[in-house]
Amino acid sequence: MTTAWRRYVYLVGLSEENEVLKKEVHALSLELMTLREDAAESARLRTLLSFKPPPGWQPLGARVVAQRLGPHSALETLLVDQGGLDGVRENTPAITPQGVAGRVLRVSPSASTVLLLVDANSKIAVMGQESRAAGILEGRGVDQFMELSYVPLTSEVKEGERLVTSGLAGIFPKGVPVAEVVSVSRSDISLFQKVLARPYVDVTTLEELLLLMPDPDGLGTLPELSPTDTDENALENALIEALRAVNATNATIVPAKAVKGAKGAKPAAARNTTTENAAENTAAQ
Repeated sequence: MTTAWRRYVYLVGLSEENEVLKKEVHALSLELMTLREDAAESARLRTLLSFKPPPGWQPLGARVVAQRLGPHSALETLLVDQGGLDGVRENTPAITPQGVAGRVLRVSPSASTVLLLVDANSKIAVMGQESRAAGILEGRGVDQFMELSYVPLTSEVKEGERLVTSGLAGIFPKGVPVAEVVSVSRSDISLFQKVLARPYVDVTTLEELLLLMPDPDGLGTLPELSPTDTDENALENALIEALRAVNATNATIVPAKAVKGAKGAKPAAARNTTTENAAENTAAQ
């Protein structure tokens, strides 16, 4: 009887000790998950801090506090915790060490809305890193490839080529990676190629990003836009005009001999006017 009682007391004590150990294991598991999360965040922040901005620009770290993604959202956007009080303004570039993430669409005193590069209203002036072919990269949704528009048929864009910002329109600094070309096709009824590209930045997993601020002592500047210029159609028109300016540099130069010969010639309009005056004088006599 005594042995049975001792066994009973032993089992009761063992059960209580087991409960205590279970609580300790649960607490240690929570602590381990917290440490793993802190380690992952530290790794991401170290990567951000290792990013070297282009000359004339300085980075401002921002944390993502909300997002609107998917087919039920009007715009593919993120909300970050940096705003006008921190020096952020509309069209401020938003990037990561992997490449362009988007640009600031709206600014409040303590937060900003970032329009992601995959949104259908996003248009970025880019060029091929190897071919130097310029175009406008347009978003088509989170789960869709981006489309590179206004690429002439003569441009030698290749699959796998890296697309970087061209610096046109003055929003993004030149040379920042944006996307990789995944397909190139030509049509007999179009003057431009159809180029699809995959963005380098996975916008669905963004937790932190960098806002590129113009350095007051450097060369970085953001374009001065009026409220009407922030409309997407106005932005696209500005990018198209910039592309036309680039294409204009490839225009045929007039030979020097032709210019020299034209200096001594009287303009056609002037010759016609002289002839008409002589005819009027003869009629008057």
